[in-house]
Amino acid sequence: MQITALRTQLKKLLKINEYDPKKAYLLIPGMVSRSERKNLAKQASKLTGRGHVLEFGAFFGASTAAILCGLKQNGLTKEFHVFDYFKTNDQWFSDITRQLAKSHESLLSFDGEWLDFSGVYHYFINDPVVHTHKILISDLEWKNEPIEFIHLDLPKDWSQAGKIASETFPWIIKDAKLIFQDFVNQWSFEIGAMIGFLLKERLISVDGSFGSTLSTSANEKFGMDSLQSLITEMSDKTKVLTNFDYAFEHTRNFLNQEEQTILRVGRAVLISESDKVQGLKELSRAIDHMPSTNGRGSKALKNALEFGLQAKKSVSD
Repeated sequence: MQITALRTQLKKLLKINEYDPKKAYLLIPGMVSRSERKNLAKQASKLTGRGHVLEFGAFFGASTAAILCGLKQNGLTKEFHVFDYFKTNDQWFSDITRQLAKSHESLLSFDGEWLDFSGVYHYFINDPVVHTHKILISDLEWKNEPIEFIHLDLPKDWSQAGKIASETFPWIIKDAKLIFQDFVNQWSFEIGAMIGFLLKERLISVDGSFGSTLSTSANEKFGMDSLQSLITEMSDKTKVLTNFDYAFEHTRNFLNQEEQTILRVGRAVLISESDKVQGLKELSRAIDHMPSTNGRGSKALKNALEFGLQAKKSVSD
């Protein structure tokens, strides 16, 4: 009975004419923290309507609803476009999806080996403001119109981020908001390297850090020359490491000790791709910076620590 009542409440809160920005987006299950959701809503509420709003990676719609909350506060957005494949064939992600779906598991479906979670997303997000695109990033085509806001959650590496950048970055306008969801993640070092390039070229400035998210603003309109330079540097492993280090050094004032340690582990992952011995040394240095969790530290930090210890043991063996 309580579950039914909660579903009714959520659907009511998310309707366009009955939207409660203080509650709805915080109730949707997902992996985006409360602080990250609140930042998305806050940044979206500051938009001027000079460009479109884009989100890459929506999962069950928690971040989508947060952005929608902010847009409804100012009422100035042109269009809100959400891109996600809404399917996974990865066992780890499938397990997480089922766990978070819980009472909504009946809305999940299978397409061969793929777990489709679009039913859960559409249960929570059903609003004419949102234009949802169920596509692979490799099939992305932007309509070449100004962009004032991008939330980047889906890309974890350059293979996806590069396609998004090629299609959208030339259309980013001055003062646009760029929200990088997985900056503080040991597996997303290429996202960190991309951010480092943008900071180095003074194309963006940092607004703050929230959970694993880095929130930034565009200092100027991006151009094709900047895009081509980004593509060139992301194909050079030396430049990738240099840009990652630049991002780390120029964001560390926004990061706590745990978050800095996770980025150090990410640096070790990057180095180990070309030099396992040097990567192991880097891991040892990263582990030395691990704060004592006493059983309380963040899940991300514990995952990074576990990765580092397992990698060290495997090389030793």
